[in-house]
Formats: sequence, structure tokens, C-alpha cells
Amino acid sequence: MSDYIKDIAGETVATVVGDMGAVRWFLDNGRRGDRLASTNELMSDLTSDLMPDLAVTFDGDGQVKGERK
Repeated sequence: MSDYIKDIAGETVATVVGDMGAVRWFLDNGRRGDRLASTNELMSDLTSDLMPDLAVTFDGDGQVKGERK
């Protein structure tokens, strides 16, 4: 089933399939404040839940960076 990722302004920025598909997109393209539309969960929180060995941080422009803990 498809889901959507919305940015901080509420605009749809991606269509994804499944939570891991959303996490993959987020790690490649995400920005601070992105949320999974179906649950309104922050993508950074979802990523941390599904990949606990990965530290989600953001650069100065708000682009996601994933680094191994």
C-alpha cells in the first residue's frame, strides 16, 4: 500500500511503499520536519525506531544525514 511523505509545510514530497521504503527515501532525500502522512510521525523518529543503530542528524540546511552510532 502506498503512503506519502509530507514536508514541514504539508506539501507531499514523495510517494512510498511501506515503512522501510519511506526510511530509504528519507535517508536519501529527507529534510528536517518530514512526516509520514498516514500517521503524522516524524520521519526522523520512524527511522530511529526501525534502524536503532543509525543516528539521524541534519546538516545546516536541514538535509538529513544518517551516521552509524
